[in-house]
Amino acid sequence: MEAKETSKETWEFTKAGDKLYQLAQTDAEGRKAAFEARLFKLKDHLFLDLYLIKVEGDDLKANAWASISLVPAHLLLRVEQIEPALKLAAMNPDWMQKHLKQHPNALAHRVVSDGNIVLAASTDELQKFVLAHLDDKDFIGGAMELKRK
Repeated sequence: MEAKETSKETWEFTKAGDKLYQLAQTDAEGRKAAFEARLFKLKDHLFLDLYLIKVEGDDLKANAWASISLVPAHLLLRVEQIEPALKLAAMNPDWMQKHLKQHPNALAHRVVSDGNIVLAASTDELQKFVLAHLDDKDFIGGAMELKRK
């Protein structure tokens, strides 16, 4: 799958089990990363949980999606559509920073040296938080569309 018609970014999914996939992701600059991808539902909403398993090259030149995942954590993407094209959207980091600054006890987290937030909540706490805020304006960013090759 490609991110856009003109983009060189690719996401190649290979089925690895029930709702489990291996994702070979190459960004527009040709940098590669491998993820374990799990498809799951929260109520009526479909999500994809990415977990980084391999980065090609050094960390300083890592693929953009891999760079987000260099702290051993899960990257949660909302699956807005599967067919005819896959549409994925991530939680909006600006919304998250603003919300957690105003409500620091809303979800276990740490602010790292570059100002980014690393969520430290349990799976159950994170799922409850996501469900509570799915309808909040700007909680989920704009969706990217991946077209089948």
